[in-house]
Amino acid sequence: MSKILIVHEDEFMRLFIKRALSNEKYIEFAEAVDGDEAIQKYHSQNPDLVLISVEISGISSSETIQTILNIDPNATVVLLTTKNHNDRNIKLVIQAIKSGAKDYLTVPTLTKYQFPSNCSRDEQRIAEMVKKYLG
Repeated sequence: MSKILIVHEDEFMRLFIKRALSNEKYIEFAEAVDGDEAIQKYHSQNPDLVLISVEISGISSSETIQTILNIDPNATVVLLTTKNHNDRNIKLVIQAIKSGAKDYLTVPTLTKYQFPSNCSRDEQRIAEMVKKYLG
């Protein structure tokens, strides 16, 4: 059974990602809301894939990725970023990729309890990215 660690402050986004992968059999989920918790969960859960938001509280996503890769150089980390790209966001994505993230995935900006109208396309992209790394 494959395990995915989802690191995102927004509980609704974590739910959206789990929903996108609900048709994928044999996947377990672990969740974290910030970098410190992500590192702790990585130690205890040993996930096969980490999906981490580019913007998290506590230690940065780049520092979190570096720490996870120090724990396990073979860790697979994919960065999550919204479609709203600004200069700060682009710099954070570049920094996280340089820190060792294998890839990045754009996810929709969600309004609490309201999935976007094109969510099936976004869900499909999430599922495809996970299949790319978990087989």
